[in-house]
Amino acid sequence: MRMKKNRWFQILYPIAVYYLFYNLLYTLLRLLFSGLGLPSLLWLGLASLGTVPVMYHIYKTLPIVRETAAIQWKKLPEELLGIFAIVAAGLLFNLILSHTPLIGWSKGYIEANRTLYDGGFAVKLFVNGMAIPILEELVYRGIVLGQLRLWMSRGAAIAISAFCFGIMHFNIVQFCYGFVVGLVIGFVYDRTSRLWVVMAAHGLTNILALVLSA
Repeated sequence: MRMKKNRWFQILYPIAVYYLFYNLLYTLLRLLFSGLGLPSLLWLGLASLGTVPVMYHIYKTLPIVRETAAIQWKKLPEELLGIFAIVAAGLLFNLILSHTPLIGWSKGYIEANRTLYDGGFAVKLFVNGMAIPILEELVYRGIVLGQLRLWMSRGAAIAISAFCFGIMHFNIVQFCYGFVVGLVIGFVYDRTSRLWVVMAAHGLTNILALVLSA
């Protein structure tokens, strides 16, 4: 499986733009409004929404296998089944990971978890259930997987996009979770060609995980 250097650049530069813009916006929001005493998670959510237009512009301009535009009602059962499969896989693997020693070993996961649970339920719902899923699915399935599907097999494209999704969380627990669940999300997106399906499933999984851990 060989790819030209410019193709790898086309995949890596959107991830770099996403990471840098998102973190810059998050840092600026925290610095500018630190005196308000609002939770860090809220700034994370606003930074996510602020990054969406930038990434959507990239999504529209790069050579990508894009989602199907026309609504096809006969495919709705398959799309709903895809949502169920993602949610079930996410909750099951989350349960498995919670019973492993990795949870206690990973300082990065502990810090990330502290941020993701910082704030009231409404803030958690907004950020974990909407803002972050929209941005992450646009980047990793819409852009990364969408490009890879032009140049390689389905299996390889799904695996690489899942790897990128996992590794960008920067801790071993979320890498394992992101990679395994990312495989399921990638498969569903490849089957349905619907970003709303994977965004909704990602958000619903996060919400249910929050409710079950409360």
